[in-house]
Amino acid sequence: MQEKDIDEIIRLVLTGEATREEASILAQWLAASDENRQVFEHMQQLWQERTPEPPLPNAGQLSNQIWAKALQTDPTPQHLHPAPAPSLLTYYTRVAAIVLFIIGLPLLIFFYMATPAHKPEKTQVVYTEKKSAIGQKLKITLPDGSLAWLNADSKIQYAANFEGNTRTIVLEGEGYFEVKKNASKPFIVKSGKVSTTALGTSFNIQAYPEDSTIQVALLTGKVQVKSPQVGTAGIAFSLREGMGIHYNKQMNQSSKYKVDQDQVMAWKQGILLFDGDSFEEVTSKIRRWYGVEVTVTGTPPNDWKLTGKFKNEALTSVLENIRFGRSFSYQLAGKQLTFLFDTPNP
Repeated sequence: MQEKDIDEIIRLVLTGEATREEASILAQWLAASDENRQVFEHMQQLWQERTPEPPLPNAGQLSNQIWAKALQTDPTPQHLHPAPAPSLLTYYTRVAAIVLFIIGLPLLIFFYMATPAHKPEKTQVVYTEKKSAIGQKLKITLPDGSLAWLNADSKIQYAANFEGNTRTIVLEGEGYFEVKKNASKPFIVKSGKVSTTALGTSFNIQAYPEDSTIQVALLTGKVQVKSPQVGTAGIAFSLREGMGIHYNKQMNQSSKYKVDQDQVMAWKQGILLFDGDSFEEVTSKIRRWYGVEVTVTGTPPNDWKLTGKFKNEALTSVLENIRFGRSFSYQLAGKQLTFLFDTPNP
């Protein structure tokens, strides 16, 4: 191959792109004079002292910058005619030194390019979970001073200390919230596909996974409720006191309704309330309220609609009231409740 300009060869060596033949040409050039060696040593020093940013530099551009700086600080011309030949020992000593440098330089470049830039570690968000067992209710003071009450068999999750720009809670089950005002940090409760946003208010959300509906009832203040709506990407409702949202999971539809505050707050006041409930709804409420496992023998009637109110009453008292005028019996053994249909009463 034709001999290249020495500045181009030096650039290729510094960037790790030089061939063995080009490295040999550089070694001969360095061994030819002390001035050549001084220029190269100066460039080597600049290379080693370069800043490590950016983490993945353009090697060709970086070497050009180093070469330009070396020329500014050292008046030695780029193209030097070979000086009188040195002694044989001196020549081979210099060649050996340059060869060692050339062998080590690719390793230096490799480790430099492979070392990632230091990135600050992201702080891992710690989540808190609060859960009420079947047959129990739970009152919780949230990090911002807001209050939450959980009905039986319910749970909430939220970031410890409400980190971030919102106070977001994920609810499964039923919960009542009294929210501290903070206009710069909205209070958001996510319950399935429904999201309720408030700044300072009190509201109740019923969102048990097994239920066919999700209900949001506003008692004081204002909230915005976002929910899916058939045929759209979703819809947002602004609610005022005494209004609520009823979301039907199967129909994927939401509608407003007028809230009966006594009915909404019944569970929080220790009242087990049935309001035209089907048999499945009755057994679900009994299971959660009293913490029992419910099984059914026989076929319950499809037209069962139960209405009743029971405050702090024992399960047997509730069952005896439900039995009045209905053809079924039951067996209660510890935490196991069995409804018996089409069999004689005990």
